[in-house]
Amino acid sequence: MPTKDTLHIGGLDLPLFSCDGHLLRHVRLEAASTRGAWYELKLLRIQDGYLIDKISGAEGMKPHTETWFRKGFQEAVSKFEAIVREKTNPISRRPRHYQVVLREEGSVDGIASENKI
Repeated sequence: MPTKDTLHIGGLDLPLFSCDGHLLRHVRLEAASTRGAWYELKLLRIQDGYLIDKISGAEGMKPHTETWFRKGFQEAVSKFEAIVREKTNPISRRPRHYQVVLREEGSVDGIASENKI
């Protein structure tokens, strides 16, 4: 049963404060659109698995957030990279095509490298 200190995702009640502070991956995508569309993904390690956190928006609009939980590391990385591939696919039929403008790779000690593109 969820409480004010938990988040119910995929049949699990996850403690809201279970994140151990480890950001494993972070990507910021931007589209050449009239409203300046952007899309950010973060892969976070938490006590019971991994979260893929998405925030997207455009100039003058309220950001949209969505979070996916994956129990295993490989599942989480696969989901994270699949989203990046989908959003940056130049032959996609989607109206917006995003470019990677920031990519951070983490390590056990936190962010290990930063690549601004």
